[in-house]
Amino acid sequence: PPQADARERFLSWDDGLTFAIIMVLFLSVVGSIDRAHWVDGMPSLYPIAFLGLLMGAVLARLRWREAFVHLLALPVGAAAALGQILLAVPGPHPVSRYQELHSRMGEWFGAAFGGGISSDDLPFVVLVVALSWLAAYLSSWAAFRWQNVWLALIPGGAILLSNISYLPEQFSLAFVVFLFGGALLVTRLHLVERAKSWRAGDTPYPPFLSLSVLHATFWVALLLVGLAWLMPQANEAKALESLWRRATAPVTERVAGLSRLFVSVNSRQGVRIHDFEDILPF
Repeated sequence: PPQADARERFLSWDDGLTFAIIMVLFLSVVGSIDRAHWVDGMPSLYPIAFLGLLMGAVLARLRWREAFVHLLALPVGAAAALGQILLAVPGPHPVSRYQELHSRMGEWFGAAFGGGISSDDLPFVVLVVALSWLAAYLSSWAAFRWQNVWLALIPGGAILLSNISYLPEQFSLAFVVFLFGGALLVTRLHLVERAKSWRAGDTPYPPFLSLSVLHATFWVALLLVGLAWLMPQANEAKALESLWRRATAPVTERVAGLSRLFVSVNSRQGVRIHDFEDILPF
């Protein structure tokens, strides 16, 4: 029946299992950003990230054109992000907070295009909140609409790696959780594709095969994380570190100039004032 098909499309327990894995993945990313405490007054990113994940999962089930669905999602996401941003803006009521936001963002854009320097932390809050919703929405959409695990992992993984790369060299539980969840998601979406082909060919398979595969993947993922733990760290592999720096130099040199627009962001790494080589000419 049509009602049963609709319930299966939106309330499938298989979809709930996939959503739970993606949620753990992305909330580990959000937790890493929250614990970094880059600026004072940063609102919690958990609500906006969860909203993006939920919107991506639900809207991906609509049998409409993708461009039209995105046009529906963007205003809702922008309104939610604005509400979350206004929590970080001082003011007695929402109207005054919006006016303050408009004024400070105008000054920031003036500094950005005029070659000035900005010490306001609000633009950084706006950037992080907006990217959190967008990345969560795209990850969930890629998983549920395209069944593409790599496009589902790239947004959150890029944000997580960018975040921990600016932190002091230390153990990152969020990165371990992301690796573990990523292995589960790869297996999960592969099984979803296989099950789709089985149903199309009327091939029978166990009803709870997903749980069996997830259980086996859990232990394999633990093994993979353990092997990754034994690999040399970046600061121990000098050749790889040098190669990585040369490969990313064109990008980092361009991005380095943007630091003048985020002066208020707290530094988490020590700054090397002097960098002497083996030989220092007089």
